[in-house]
Amino acid sequence: MKHTVRKSFIFIMLAALFLFAACSRKKAVDSSKAEAGPQAAEQLELGKKYLAEEQYDEAIEAFLKSIDFNDQYVDAYMMLGELYLDQERFEEAVNILKKGYKNTGDASLKELYTLSYENLAYQYYDNEQYDEAIEAFEAVVTLDKSNVDAYMTLYDIYILLEDYENADVILEKGYAATKDEMLKETRFTNLSEMGQQFLDEEDYENAVYYLEKLREAGEKSSEILVSLSRAYSGMGEHEKAVALLESAENQDDEIIKNAMADESARLGMEQYDEGENEAAIENLKRAIALAPNHLDAHTILLSVYMETGKAAEARALVDQCLSKFMNAEAASSGESFENFLNVVSEFYGEQDNMEACLSFWEKAAALRPDNEDFRDQVMGYRSTVADNAYMLAEEMLMEGNVNGAMANYKKAFALAPDNFEETLVFTDNGTYGLKKDGSFRVGWYSDEEGERYYFNPAAGNDHGRSVMGWQNIDGSDYYFEDDGRMMRDDVAPDGRHVGPDGKLLGDGQIPTEEETKEPEEEETEEEPETTGSHKPETGKETSASQETKPVSSTGNKSLKFNTDTLRDARDKGGVVSVKAEDLFLNYKDGNLSLNDIYTCMSQYGMKVQWISEESPYELGMGDFVVWVFAETNRTDSAVVVKDANKYKETLRAKALPEGTDFAIEFGSTATRSNETVDIDKMDTVNKK
Repeated sequence: MKHTVRKSFIFIMLAALFLFAACSRKKAVDSSKAEAGPQAAEQLELGKKYLAEEQYDEAIEAFLKSIDFNDQYVDAYMMLGELYLDQERFEEAVNILKKGYKNTGDASLKELYTLSYENLAYQYYDNEQYDEAIEAFEAVVTLDKSNVDAYMTLYDIYILLEDYENADVILEKGYAATKDEMLKETRFTNLSEMGQQFLDEEDYENAVYYLEKLREAGEKSSEILVSLSRAYSGMGEHEKAVALLESAENQDDEIIKNAMADESARLGMEQYDEGENEAAIENLKRAIALAPNHLDAHTILLSVYMETGKAAEARALVDQCLSKFMNAEAASSGESFENFLNVVSEFYGEQDNMEACLSFWEKAAALRPDNEDFRDQVMGYRSTVADNAYMLAEEMLMEGNVNGAMANYKKAFALAPDNFEETLVFTDNGTYGLKKDGSFRVGWYSDEEGERYYFNPAAGNDHGRSVMGWQNIDGSDYYFEDDGRMMRDDVAPDGRHVGPDGKLLGDGQIPTEEETKEPEEEETEEEPETTGSHKPETGKETSASQETKPVSSTGNKSLKFNTDTLRDARDKGGVVSVKAEDLFLNYKDGNLSLNDIYTCMSQYGMKVQWISEESPYELGMGDFVVWVFAETNRTDSAVVVKDANKYKETLRAKALPEGTDFAIEFGSTATRSNETVDIDKMDTVNKK
C-alpha cells in the first residue's frame, strides 16, 4: 500500500506551525531581528521575496545564507524546511531541520523535523527501500513516541521482510508507549497467527516462542493454551504440555478436556516407551476417563497391559474395545484404527486364539471393504485356522473321534478350499476317503490306481472308515486288507479265494466269465449316507423291515439353550463336545428332533441356517454352530425318494436316537455372517 504524502496534508501542518511560530514571534519581532543580526535578517527577507515570486532556487539560496550568518536563526530553518517539504524534498528537509533542532532545541523545529522524517520514511516505503524506511520510522518514533501510524507501518515492513521477531517487538514497544488498543489487538492477532502457522508447519520451537509471548502479553484463552500444549508436545515435552493444560482456569471446558486426553495419551506413550509402565497406565486411564472414545489411548493401554503380563486387564479391555470401536465411525479414523487392529490381533496371537483373530479381521474387513490389506489379513488367518483345523482333525481321527474329525475337516475345507485336496487318509484305525467338502466318503470308491475300497456308511465312530476282513455287501462276500483295499484274484488269510471282481469263490475254482465280470462302480455319496442294505455286516444282512421308521418328536417345544454351557464353550474356544442334557434346558430324553433344535435356535432373534443336512447335521446362527452326531442310521431303505424336500422334512421331524452326541463352536465362519451371538440376550429370552 502506497503512503504518498499529499500536499494538502503538508499545508495543514505548515499552517499550524506558522500559527505557532507567528504567535511566538509576533511579541518579539523587533528584538528577533536584532538578535538575528542584520545580515541574517536581510537574507531571510530576501528569501521571502523570492518565495513570493516563486523563485524557489533563489529563495533556498537566501535562506541557506541566512543560516550561515546565524546558525541559531529559527525562522530561517523554519522557512527553508517548509519550502523543502512543499517541494517534497524530504531528505533535504530532514537534514536542515535536524541541524536546526540540534542547534536551537526549538519545539516548532522538532515538530517540523518529525513531520519531515515521517514523510521521508513513507517515501522510502513506497519505493520499497525497506532498510532505509525502517531507519526513518525508528527515528520518527524516537522523536514522537505517540505516533501510532509509524509503529503500525514499521510492523507492516517487518512482516513483509518476514522478520516476525522485530514485528512483535515494535508492536510491544508501541503499545507500551501509547497504550493504543489497536496496537495491542494487532500484536495479539500477529502472535496468535504466527504461533498457529508454525504449529501447522510443525516448527514447534518457533510456535512455542510466539505463543509464550502471547501468554506473557496477557492472552490466556483455552484455544491458546491448547495450541501451546500441542507445540510443547511436538517438541517431546509431554509433561510440560500436560502441566500447561492443568493450569487452565476452566477444567470443564471441552476444548481443554479433549486436549488433556490427547496429551495424557501421548505422555502415557512416552512413559511406556521408557519402561515407566505404571505411570503410563495412570496417564492412559486418565485420557480414557476424559475421552471415553479415545481410540489411541485404548490401543496404547492394551499394549502396556500385554507388555506387563496383565492378562485379565488386557482381556477386559479387548472386550470393551470391540464393543466401542468395531464400527464405521472408528474405522474412518485411518491410522488410529489400523494401529488398534494390529494390537488386538497381536493380543489374540499371544493367546494362540487364531479363530478369534479371524473373526476379528472379518469384521474389520466388512467395515473397510475397500482395504486390500484387511482382505489379505482375513485370507491369511483363514488359511491358518484351516490348517489348524485340518491338523486337529487328523489328531482326532487317529484317536478314533470320527465326529470331531469330520467337523474340523469340514471347517478346514470351508475356510480355505484351495489349501486342501480330496485324498485318502490312512490311520492305524483304518482308511478314510476325504471329500472336497471335508466330509467322508461312504460306500464303494475306486482310487486313481484302481484300488477299490468300501467306506462304512453307518453313523457313529465307524462312519466313513474303510471296512476290513470279510464283509457281505449287497449280498456278496468280499475280503478287504488292513488298509481297506479290496482283495482281487487272491487267497484270503483263511484260505478262501476271491476272484478278479473281489467276490468270494464258493468252490475255490477258477471263476466263469460271468463271475469275473467287474462290479459296476457306484458312488453312493449323493444318496442318503446310510442304508440298511449297505451297512457292512459279517455273516448276515439287515432287512429293510428291521429299520426304524420315521417318528415325529414331541415334548421338546419349550427347548432353550443352557447359556452356562455356551459361555464355557466360548471361553474354551474351538469345537466342544456336549451332551443333550447339558446343552438344552427343558430337555426330555428320547423326544428330540432336528426341527426342535432349529426352533430352539430361532427364538433368539437371529437367522438360522442349515449348513449340512447329512450326518453329522450342522445348524448355525451368527458365529455359533451346532453339530448333531446321530449314532444310528436314520434313513429308511424302504422309502422311495420322489421329492427330496419332503424327504428332508421327514428326517428333520424324525426323533434323534438315544445317545446322540452334540458339538458346538463359537467364532465359526461357516454361516458367512458377521453377526456375533450375544449370550446375555439369550439369557433374557430364556427368562421370558
